Amino acid sequence: MAGDLYIESFSNTHLQTLQAVGANQVQAIYHANRPWNTYQNRLNDPAYGNQGRARSAPNSLAPANRVNLPAHAYINFDAANRLAIRAAVAQGNHRQQLASVLSVVSRPLGLISNKAALANWHVSDGNQRVTLLLDALDAGTIIIEYYKVSITSVLQVYPGWPQHNEQG
Repeated sequence: MAGDLYIESFSNTHLQTLQAVGANQVQAIYHANRPWNTYQNRLNDPAYGNQGRARSAPNSLAPANRVNLPAHAYINFDAANRLAIRAAVAQGNHRQQLASVLSVVSRPLGLISNKAALANWHVSDGNQRVTLLLDALDAGTIIIEYYKVSITSVLQVYPGWPQHNEQG
């Protein structure tokens, strides 16, 4: 599995915002045999096409090479729930809160999937990213990949979650 979007570390407030607008936290850890302290530099390795943490890259990079990524988890926006997600985003200040979260989410294509519906992510602000996300749901589920919660590795934050090791 690969995310469509990436953030190194979510705050608890970010997670609450995403869940308030209908995102689902996948309760499993992937690459669980790759601890953060040992494998974190893989996120910056230009040999794999990565352009550095928290930077969006142009769409010309090679497909994702995910070997030796540190332990990570996913939160997704299910395309089947897109109408409910749109309605939740429209309520109160949810759009503004979601825009704030998405302003720090990136798309380094050496690391994640290449979804055409998100092609302009790297040149969009938070509010435009909300629109891109909502429109992209018409083409399928959108997955955000993350490695830490409030700067603590997902392995430590969620020790009871099922763990899936990377083979090799």
